[in-house]
Amino acid sequence: MIQSEFYQMLKTSGYPVAFNEFKIAPTIPFIVYLKVTNNTFFADGKVHFKSPAYRVELYTSAKDYAAENALEATFDSHSLCYEKDRVFIESESLYQTTYEIGGI
Repeated sequence: MIQSEFYQMLKTSGYPVAFNEFKIAPTIPFIVYLKVTNNTFFADGKVHFKSPAYRVELYTSAKDYAAENALEATFDSHSLCYEKDRVFIESESLYQTTYEIGGI
């Protein structure tokens, strides 16, 4: 899946989406995603296959299980595996739920 397809997939969750950052702060909840690395398969001294790995960050003002479930349903419908973590950002008074997705 290329980055533009990944972006379109995230938009189907129904929340504002931006790559890396928003220029103007959107209403909460919103999604920011980043390309964190390329996973590569190589042999015989050459790269045979690259697959990007992304971090998807869902920002909410409270623990929003409905928003998490909507985003996770989007991942599940595209057969994407993810690892999930949540932290509270005191300085922003926001919850950040992070999904690490690799091997797209």
